[in-house]
Amino acid sequence: MVVSRRERQVSEDNTGHGRDGLDEPEARTEERGTRSRWRVLAGAGAALVVLAVLAVLALTGGPDGSTRSAGEPTGRAAGKLPTATSTPTVAGPTPPAVFSALTLGRDDAPVTIVEFGDYQCPNCGQFAREIKPRLVREYVDKGVVRLMWRDFPFYGEQSVDAAVAARAAGRQGEFWAYHDALYANQAPPRSGKLTSDHLRGLA
Repeated sequence: MVVSRRERQVSEDNTGHGRDGLDEPEARTEERGTRSRWRVLAGAGAALVVLAVLAVLALTGGPDGSTRSAGEPTGRAAGKLPTATSTPTVAGPTPPAVFSALTLGRDDAPVTIVEFGDYQCPNCGQFAREIKPRLVREYVDKGVVRLMWRDFPFYGEQSVDAAVAARAAGRQGEFWAYHDALYANQAPPRSGKLTSDHLRGLA
């Protein structure tokens, strides 16, 4: 059967198919999808460019090319903050150092022993009366050991009072003498013996 060009054109117009075999609505939909994809890609590209510019500005310190370290204040606030080299001042007299009074032995001793004690602790008392004298004689006095005391009052309020009294003696250079006197006259834990009168009597 021979179909003329005119009949073929009429047939295509009636069926809605073009030379590419696609319906016109489908072709328009595909064209719209392609345009939408290009818009999304263009937007993403623009966002990446903005982020890249911001990253460069952050690394170089700003549009003027000046650099500054991270966290450095800018603007008016920068003039209100103290400089890194400023030294804080404390009003009033400086209390004397007490930690040096709680140490026996040379600072450069190769071995440092730190004792955490309570003046009502029986084991601490045994160490102070029986072991510490020999430790001081054979090791501390020879520069081998440095002995440091740290308060650890866990038997109650009177243990805290005794620690405060010993520190007060330490401010007068008598910490270890008062420390030894407390343990030499030690009573059982929580006996109530470490009253203010008792602590003053040992001074």
